[in-house]
Amino acid sequence: MGNVEKGIKYVSIFSIIIMIYVLINHIIGYYFGFITTISFPLNMKNILGTLSFQLFLSGLAEEILFRAVPISLLLFVFKRINIIKWGIALETIMASLLFSVAHIQWTLSPLTINFDYYQLIYSFILGIAYGKAYQDCNSILYPILMHSISNVIYVGVGYLVL
Repeated sequence: MGNVEKGIKYVSIFSIIIMIYVLINHIIGYYFGFITTISFPLNMKNILGTLSFQLFLSGLAEEILFRAVPISLLLFVFKRINIIKWGIALETIMASLLFSVAHIQWTLSPLTINFDYYQLIYSFILGIAYGKAYQDCNSILYPILMHSISNVIYVGVGYLVL
């Protein structure tokens, strides 16, 4: 469980900030016509399915894969946490870069690479936030909760705007 008090604080503050950010982001996107349509019908089954996926699977899997494993391996190799600025460890920055790169869309046949600068920067910043929570709370539980909550908020508000 790590530092429960600090973990709850991280999750609470992060949830409020992400809710405000997502609302502003979607309002601006709607106003300027940046909101993209969804490629599947919006019915109760699809909405509950995607929100459940975001809540229970996406955050859990990505935090283990992009926070717990790389940071633990880097700590094992380097035997210490290298604190950079604002109390953020070098391992957290490296894991955040990996998380950001994982959001690049690519295919092998034919070889194509597509990415959105906004998504890369957004995922890097969120990676830093999740990594800082992992680093400070000594538990992957809080970044998992933060990640799951942010995904549900982002997708859920997107459904409301459509």
